[in-house]
Amino acid sequence: MALANDEDVCIDSTMSGMYTCAEKKFHDSKSVFDEKYSQLINLVKENEEHKDSISKSNESWMKQIEGDCKNYAYFVEEGTITFDTWEKECLSVMYKDRVNHIDALIEMAQSFM
Repeated sequence: MALANDEDVCIDSTMSGMYTCAEKKFHDSKSVFDEKYSQLINLVKENEEHKDSISKSNESWMKQIEGDCKNYAYFVEEGTITFDTWEKECLSVMYKDRVNHIDALIEMAQSFM
């Protein structure tokens, strides 16, 4: 599996252990994303046009990663624990990357306030 780096990959002697790890990493990265996204939206809440643009961009991004991560796990039978594990690991990496982008947007917005 070729993800961003070794810390993103769950290693365990059982598939259920790997899934549990991937699920935790996914929820952790999504939680950080949700916090950062809320921070960004609160920062630009006075500018409705910018807020709407960010929301639309985020909706598009979420659709994109859903497809990208299904493609990542494409050759594994959907509905299996292996598919779900690979998909969660992929989503975790995608959310981490998106947090970096949101951090840059926050910094940009703050520089103009």
